[in-house]
Amino acid sequence: IKGGFWDGRLEINTMILDPKKKEKHFSKFLFIKEGPVVAMEMSKDEKILLCGTKTGYLICLSVDGSNLEIDNKIYLHNDEITSININDNLNMFSTSSLDGYINIHILPSYDLVRSIKISLANKNILYGNSDDELYYANNVFLSSSPLPCVTAFISSKRIFRTYTINGEFVQDTQETDNSNYIKNR
Repeated sequence: IKGGFWDGRLEINTMILDPKKKEKHFSKFLFIKEGPVVAMEMSKDEKILLCGTKTGYLICLSVDGSNLEIDNKIYLHNDEITSININDNLNMFSTSSLDGYINIHILPSYDLVRSIKISLANKNILYGNSDDELYYANNVFLSSSPLPCVTAFISSKRIFRTYTINGEFVQDTQETDNSNYIKNR
């Protein structure tokens, strides 16, 4: 599945082996009118595909083989979605955006659990105020162990910022040379 096209299309490429062991390639398209898809994440069971758009929409798709069907459209970010991460153990997912917020949702209902504003001035801001300098997460990771938390990589400050899923600040960790695997995931 490929996104990022200016016209909002998702390209689904399928390869099938026929009985004579010859490969056949098929392409299908699904158009997302809410804008180009710039972030994607699929559940481990490959039944749910989440797509973030350049305009801040989260498009939730059900997957059945090479067929995609839109389940839900969520508009809770005011800018481009930068990252999506599904944690199948928690049945939750998180999104981050250039608007400076991290949103945490439940699967498969897509209900919003928490919205966290990334603020370096006040570390415990939920639904923050507009006086803070804007920071955004380039990548966001939802973890179930050792405690449910969300970690955001903020490249402008070169830090990993961790919050509980209730939005309480846990800690900052400075980026190191060993961080490349995480931030380039």
